[in-house]
Amino acid sequence: MEQELPRAALGDLRVDEVAEGRWQVIDRRFRATNPRALLGFIQQHGARFEATDLRHSNDPVTYGSQHAAIVSFLPASSAARTPSHMDAEESLR
Repeated sequence: MEQELPRAALGDLRVDEVAEGRWQVIDRRFRATNPRALLGFIQQHGARFEATDLRHSNDPVTYGSQHAAIVSFLPASSAARTPSHMDAEESLR
């Protein structure tokens, strides 16, 4: 069943360490089996963090903190784009 969801908020993101200095960013509003749940990856290089957002480009963008890299996976503003229909879990309302 598809359901319209509001724009993602920081609390909708889950960051899982997959290797030392490397994390995957997941949109928790999707089922784990939905490939759209995986938003991208963050890779640490010294004091810098490279975020690769799979929805936009495979080119990483460098940030000065892990938090800034995580926030980069959120919409820039509420006017950025219209809400999309997503395969959401029934428990989310």
